[in-house]
Amino acid sequence: MRKFLSVLCLALGIATINLHAQEESEGETSRKFPFTHTFGICFSSISGSGVFYKYAITPNYHVKAAGFTYSTEVSSDNGNGNEKLSYYNVGLEFQRSLYVARTSRFYAMVGVNYGTLAAEFDAQSSSEEINSLQYGLGVGFEGVSWKHFSWNVDLGYSRTHRDAVIKGSYYDSGTTNMLSTGIGFGVGLGYTF
Repeated sequence: MRKFLSVLCLALGIATINLHAQEESEGETSRKFPFTHTFGICFSSISGSGVFYKYAITPNYHVKAAGFTYSTEVSSDNGNGNEKLSYYNVGLEFQRSLYVARTSRFYAMVGVNYGTLAAEFDAQSSSEEINSLQYGLGVGFEGVSWKHFSWNVDLGYSRTHRDAVIKGSYYDSGTTNMLSTGIGFGVGLGYTF
């Protein structure tokens, strides 16, 4: 818990830093990053993967939500039964602009992501479920090319909690907990307006 509070305090500290602290005159406001909404696809080990929507709350503060779901069922004709697989994740990210130009910006970010992978096998009367909670903080760069084509890259610190449950007719593993820490990475492509 102490490490989580340390990470949270560090994230809040980064969010309050403003590298571009000079006040701008009215003539320079046209240089600001003019885009408010972004839709697209992203991959992030900190704040989730899939389809995303990003909204600029103010010119310096942005919020991004991402999500993805997948489900499939395979039935076998040779008596092995059905297999079901489902996966989903949802994520949320808060961004604080540190430097803003007309078609690019550098930002600090903090994010969280929750996902579940579940599998059921009728032939063995077994199931597996892995729940994952990831969170972290970092920095990122966003650029806009060809007027509305947006791309971004994030790099930071990531922490992951995983709980795995395996159940079957002959065994029951209970819950296995795993904790890992490492480098978080993210990329995204979108249309901004």
